[in-house]
Amino acid sequence: MKLYIQSKKYGSNVVLKDVSIEFPEGSATLVIGASGGGKSTLMKSLVGLTKFKGYLLKDGNSRVRFNRKNICYISQQPLLNPKETVIQCLYYQTLLSFPNMSKTEALQYAKCFIQRFALSKVENQRIRSLSGGQQKRAAIAHGMLRNLPVIVADEIDSGLDCVLGESIIRDLCRIAHQEHKTLVVISHNLDNIRFFDNIVILAGDEHGTGRVVYSGPTKAVLKHFEAKDIKEVMHIVSNKRYRQNTQDKEEVL
Repeated sequence: MKLYIQSKKYGSNVVLKDVSIEFPEGSATLVIGASGGGKSTLMKSLVGLTKFKGYLLKDGNSRVRFNRKNICYISQQPLLNPKETVIQCLYYQTLLSFPNMSKTEALQYAKCFIQRFALSKVENQRIRSLSGGQQKRAAIAHGMLRNLPVIVADEIDSGLDCVLGESIIRDLCRIAHQEHKTLVVISHNLDNIRFFDNIVILAGDEHGTGRVVYSGPTKAVLKHFEAKDIKEVMHIVSNKRYRQNTQDKEEVL
């Protein structure tokens, strides 16, 4: 899947420009960046929540548009009915997603995802009574049961302790690899970078316009920036002089 944003504006304010990113099938990509770099706008563009000048293609070698109905979007705040139990929530979503399934089949299918995401002990509890981590897992199960080829998760580990956040990220990356899905995670958390195959870093230039300053393998990012760790990378890309130099190079090219 390839996303190209020639420009994205809010009024006269250009928030993203010349963004070109490929998300390889069967891989996990982490999108990070400083505040104001355009992460949220990129996510909204990717899943179709905002319009932009550009396109989303099936892959970098074709001109076939990617159908956003094939994207499983998991938002930062779980959009689940708080009055439903976990099993009800997944069961009703199964019936909606697979109308040809019988009720018995739908219940069995929902229970498979209950077990898969370690929700068996709380399957009869209402969504509103779950802990933050349990709600996140329920939201992931709710989205994943549709079996779509692309997963986009927005700040899925926010508000969780480091152990629980790591567990959720690790599970999502494992699913992407085992089931050959495309995973894109937008996050502020740098601690779980090791689970991702690729990383995209966004930074604002001196005009506040978000640009891609790195898009490639996670294992190569430190060498690219000549940094000792990812925190130093973020310090480098937040430096105004670096952003100016990057823009100058792009304009020369």
